[in-house]
Amino acid sequence: MWCVAIKPIPKKALIHNIEYREFIGSDGWNGEYAEPLPIQNVRVVPVTSLSRDANAIQDDSTHVVYVDAKNSSELPTFKTQSKVIWDYQEFEVNVVKPQYGFTLHHYELELK
Repeated sequence: MWCVAIKPIPKKALIHNIEYREFIGSDGWNGEYAEPLPIQNVRVVPVTSLSRDANAIQDDSTHVVYVDAKNSSELPTFKTQSKVIWDYQEFEVNVVKPQYGFTLHHYELELK
């Protein structure tokens, strides 16, 4: 029996760069963040979903960032409540999803 390794996300698909500011903690009012860590060779994908209730329809626009374990320049242990700066906008990491093959393949960060 043999196993086939899952190939990394191709570098030519990782066309974006971000800055990651890890959430350190909060004093109850303000969050504290580490210095920005530039991460090159990621992919940022805008995602839009509509939610509706009895009063309104809301456009929940967000982004998903794909950080590859091999081809991205840095691979920190991502944390929720951290900040991501992309395209001159600041987003908060809402969900961190590590994706595994036989080992860590990539992270998917859901931003809000």
